[in-house]
Amino acid sequence: MKEAKVYKRAQDAKTIKRLKKKFLIYYRKLPIQRFARQWIARDEDTISNWKHDDPQFADDIATAESDWTLENASLVKHREFLLERIQHQEFMERRQEDHGVTDELSQALDRLASVLPTVKK
Repeated sequence: MKEAKVYKRAQDAKTIKRLKKKFLIYYRKLPIQRFARQWIARDEDTISNWKHDDPQFADDIATAESDWTLENASLVKHREFLLERIQHQEFMERRQEDHGVTDELSQALDRLASVLPTVKK
């Protein structure tokens, strides 16, 4: 029984190695993890675990993304698009949102209160 279990683990390791390689082939062509993992029929947690357990795999993913960006940068006509859309995590416009009551909102609430009927308690 133990031999079968060891054999199965060896097969699992070979399968995982093959799937990682297939994932990277796709990811090098289009570095969108969701599509690459769907192509090999694995879920997000599996890829995350592989990256955590295999630093070389994580490095290969990062390298593939960098290589793809460098190769495709010259194809983009407007550099702003490239920076904001392709590498959005680095170059997207950051908006600071204030969720406090503004003068406009306060005035609108006052107008609304003036037209609503008074509720008697």
